[in-house]
This record gives sequence, structure tokens and C-alpha cells, in this order.
Amino acid sequence: MRYLNIKLIFFKFIFLISFLSFGQSNKFSNFVYEDGSVIWQKVYETELHRDDVVKYFEDSGIFISNSLRVKDNTVSGETAIITPNYDGAGVKPGSVPIMFREGYKGFVLIELKDTRYRVTMSRGVFVSNLSISIFNVTAESTDTNFDFVYNMRKEEWKNFFVKNGRIVNYSIEKSFEIIENKSNTQDW
Repeated sequence: MRYLNIKLIFFKFIFLISFLSFGQSNKFSNFVYEDGSVIWQKVYETELHRDDVVKYFEDSGIFISNSLRVKDNTVSGETAIITPNYDGAGVKPGSVPIMFREGYKGFVLIELKDTRYRVTMSRGVFVSNLSISIFNVTAESTDTNFDFVYNMRKEEWKNFFVKNGRIVNYSIEKSFEIIENKSNTQDW
């Protein structure tokens, strides 16, 4: 009888673990499937004043200069191409699908609060500059919308994105992280 109870508990535990580990949600890293499209969103902490945060993003070069808009507590605009940060993400370029290799861009809205700012990238695309020529016929790839990585029918993230999406997430995340200049004062 005792053996049967332990066996039953063991199988319940295995079932629970498998259910939790294979269930997917509409969120992957900082990517969220919301209202029929995939967005990237993250909240950052900062000690900088609102005006300093705005100035940082104006000078950062991450936005296409003529698209940048500052209004009340928001900064918005189209981004320049965000290049993949392979070293920081711990990924080798050859192991990443072609669609993730060139870079990413989209419309970004930065909402400012006291000591925080929230970055939301919508209308995101994977930039592709691939051109293949075979027998004098040239085929050029096109940019792919972020929505491609989410299977709407199954309501889950596509496997190749789950396996390789960390390079995309890391690169975008680091692009909007404010590096505050902290003086290193050492007594000598």
C-alpha cells in the first residue's frame, strides 16, 4: 500500500512538471502577443531625471533622426536598425536563423515615470538584406514582421523562435538600457 502511494505521488509530480514546462503563454522573454500582434516591451529603472532620459535617447542614435517625437512624458519614433549582439547574448552567429542575423527595427514608444521608463516596440520587423543569384536570376529577401514568430492558430510561439529568440531579445533590451556614467572614485 505504501509503495502504491509513493508511486501515485511520483506520477502526479511528473505530470505537474511536464504540464508546467510545456505550457506556453502569450509572453516570451520581453515579447508579448497582444491584440493580434507581437510587441516587445520592458520596464527599466533609472536614477536620471526625465529630461536627462529624453536627452539620452535623442543623442543615442537609436532613432531615425527625423522620426523622433518628444511629447509630455513620452519619446517615440522609428528606430534605426538594431544590430544583433551575439557576444553579449552568448550566441554564435552561425547558429542563428538567417532572419535574425541582419537586425531589427520598429516603432518605439518610451513612456517616462519618476524612476522608470517603459519601452514598447510595435510594428517590429526582422531586417533582411539577403540576395541570392542563381543562373542570372536574383532573389532578394524581404523584411519579416515580428508577428511571424507567433502561431496564432495554436496560440504559441514557434519553436525556432523559442530556441533562438534570446539573441533578438537581448539585442533590443541592451539597445534601450541607459548606461549611467558613474564616477569611480578611489581614495589613494
